[in-house]
Amino acid sequence: MSVSVRKILLLGALPFALASAGPTSALCAPARTQAITWQTYTNGRFGYQICYPSHLFTPQGEAGNGDGQHFLAKDGGDLLVYGSFAPETLEEEISYIAEGKRNITYRTIHRDWAVLSGDIDEKSEFYAKVFWKKHQFSNFELRYPKAEKARYQQIIEHLVGCFYPGVVDY
Repeated sequence: MSVSVRKILLLGALPFALASAGPTSALCAPARTQAITWQTYTNGRFGYQICYPSHLFTPQGEAGNGDGQHFLAKDGGDLLVYGSFAPETLEEEISYIAEGKRNITYRTIHRDWAVLSGDIDEKSEFYAKVFWKKHQFSNFELRYPKAEKARYQQIIEHLVGCFYPGVVDY
């Protein structure tokens, strides 16, 4: 057998050898980065659901009217999730989210959802997503320090995938 064929066979067997290595193997040593632990928050009044990284965010309790929850992180991160029946249109809701001293650097608007993101100030950014379903809105907004953008970008990607709008019929 030629040397190059042996190398190919050895390289092909490497994934199987790695997979069969025992738990005490150096190959299975714990990663140095902290694993993300996700919890789910479901809102009883509006029926929406979102996951949040519980190792980072601490729930602050539901609002008195039951429309949502506020989560805070020690590094300055701030996650707000809420539902509402007003305003009347998606465009009005987008205006409400965008008002203030924000510099919106990204905006996409579709028939029943929208995303806005940008700068709050020189140290903070935000990402907001809103769903319009039947007669109600389901929103989340994440504010975070610009210095932590890489970490929060991964969190945003997960939040987007686990945020489900609710629909309640009153």
